[in-house]
Parts: sequence; C-alpha cells; structure tokens
Amino acid sequence: KDRHVSKEHIIQNEKHLRLYLMPVIGRKRIGDVTEENLQTVLNYAHSIGNNGKGLAYKTLKTTRGVIQAFVKYCRIAKTTKLFPENLLIPNDAHQSTRKALQPDDIKKVFRSDQTTYRGKIQHDWYIHAYRIEIIVGFRPGELIGLDVSDIIGNRCTLKRAVNRFGETTHGKNKNAIRSFEIPEIGMREIRAQRKMLLSAGIQTNVLFPTPDGERLNQQLYRQSWNRYKEHNGIADRTPYELRHTFFSANKDMPEELIKPIGGHSKSFDGFSTYSHELDGDAHRAAQWIDNTFARILGSDQ
Repeated sequence: KDRHVSKEHIIQNEKHLRLYLMPVIGRKRIGDVTEENLQTVLNYAHSIGNNGKGLAYKTLKTTRGVIQAFVKYCRIAKTTKLFPENLLIPNDAHQSTRKALQPDDIKKVFRSDQTTYRGKIQHDWYIHAYRIEIIVGFRPGELIGLDVSDIIGNRCTLKRAVNRFGETTHGKNKNAIRSFEIPEIGMREIRAQRKMLLSAGIQTNVLFPTPDGERLNQQLYRQSWNRYKEHNGIADRTPYELRHTFFSANKDMPEELIKPIGGHSKSFDGFSTYSHELDGDAHRAAQWIDNTFARILGSDQ
C-alpha cells in the first residue's frame, strides 16, 4: 500500500469502486472474479455513469485503471491470480472535449480588471492570475501553488501544485515539474501582480495569494473566475479551460516547443531533457507566445 497518495487519489479510487465495481461484483469473493466480470463493470459504468448519459472515454480509462490497480493490490495480497490487462473501453464511448475562450473573450480578459462582488463593482484581485493562466497554460492547481521565488528573471520553475483538498503535490504527472521562459506579455502580468501586492502591503512568498496573504484554494479561485466572467459577459468556461485556451491559441507551435511549457505527460521527459541546446528553444517558445497574443490582442496589448 502506498502511504503517500493524496486524499484526492483515495477519494477518486473509492468513488469508482463504489459506483461501478460493487453494483456488479457485489459480495463475490475476489478469487472468483473473472476478467469477464470486470469487463461487465466497464460496460456498466459506460451505460449508467454520468447520470445515465454514459461516462466519457477519458473517465472510463480512469475507471479501468482503478480496477486494474485494485486487482494488482489483490494479487500482491495473494487473493487472486487475475491479470485483467485486456479490459476494453466500449467503442461508442464519447470523447469529451474542453472548450477554449474565443479571441473576443480573450480581449475582454485583457481589457477589463473589473468584477462584481456582493453587488458592488470592484477591481478583481485575481485578474493577473486569469491572464497568466491564459498566457502560459498553467493548470489551476499549479497557478495556486506558484511562489514568487519560483520565478527568477523570466525563468519560471514549477515545483508544486495544490489540489482541490488544499494538499500540496508534485503535480498531475511526472512532467508537471518543469522550467520554461515566461514571454514578455506574461512578465508584464507578473510585475503587475507584484506591484499590486506591494501596494496592498502584503508580504508573502505566494505569488497569487488571497487578499489576506494566504494561499488561494481552487474553490475560491473558481468562484472568483465565475463572478468575473459573468460581470464581463465572457463565455461559460472553467478555470481549467483557461489552460486549454493557451493550447488552442498556440496550436501551430511546434510540439518540441510547447511541451516544456504545458507539462504534458506524453513522451516529454521533464527536467532530464533540459540542457544548453534547449536554451534557444525556450526563448523561441516565449517569442512565439508573444507573437500569438500580439495578433489576438492587437492594440490592446
């Protein structure tokens, strides 16, 4: 048993086993469970999940992974010899897609720093957080976990993320810990954020703290973004879709340039690939982003 897994990981596993495995397997002894039984679990999850709409392909992959991890634990405990490596996700499982802000809405984010709070129009404390997430594609938990000391010059080194339970983790995958050059449009937001904190008399190493200087949490960030987008007439997008906006805006950027920024898990080797020959690539990527937002924002930049 891994004693170092997060509360979020434990809750996710419990949920998938409770909602999908138990109704099918019931009180059957684990030694009597077959691969066919487990395939039935996946089929069941596909048919009844998401309030009867069926689980999306990505969620079914997670369910399959939870099942396989559970069976692996049972093998270690010598209660089964089952190896369910051939579980199939139904072919008609739909692929969920995240949406991005369109250029007009991106312009609104960079034009307006106003929001509505308790019926009053005021400056949005997290405006620079929204903008920097769009500019460099942070995950919300990474943005919340960012410290002032993580940025030296224009180089950002992501070292942590804060999940929805307030736990500090090493991020979503092995490439979540990464280092890259922040483009100039992003550095302007960083400088503006530091100036705002200084003007408010807040002394903290947290780059995007609450107004009282504490570490922000994902729920509060989401609530603040929801108020901001409603006040400014912005399309209904989640904080995570601000990250997706970055990738959509830079969809033509070469893969080898965008992966070190985005922290994707596929075939990118995190810190181990950073070397002197990549220094030029980091600057190219930063320039590419600056050019992208110059086109989108025009005279607003």
